[in-house]
Parts: sequence; structure tokens; C-alpha cells
Amino acid sequence: MKGKVSVNVEISNHKFLLNHGVNVSALTDTFFAEEVKKIKREQFIEENRAGMAEIAAHTEKYGSFSDKHRSW
Repeated sequence: MKGKVSVNVEISNHKFLLNHGVNVSALTDTFFAEEVKKIKREQFIEENRAGMAEIAAHTEKYGSFSDKHRSW
């Protein structure tokens, strides 16, 4: 869902982008989406750090299931 928000930007940059045909709304939306993705990825890693460490330790100690079944 899209909605209106107010963002303060350097006016000369805004005018420059508009004069060069850049869709500032799309540019802003893309930037926001990238930042959201980055923050969610960082949160996931932090929330699952202990579990990932356990899996890594288990794999280091016992190997992985697929190691026994590889044919290459």
C-alpha cells in the first residue's frame, strides 16, 4: 500500500533530478525498500545467531548429511 509522506531534501538536488527525468518517488521508494531489506536481514542474523552457531558446531563435529551421499 502506498501513501503520501513528507521528506525534506536539498531542493537543488530535487530540481536536478526532476530536470533529468528521474522519478523521485520511485527512487525514494526503491531506497526505502533496500534499507528495510538491509535492516530485516541484520535483525534476522542477530535473532538467529545462536542457532546458526549451534548448527555450525554440529556440522563441524559430525559433518553434514549430504557429505555421505555425494557422488561427485
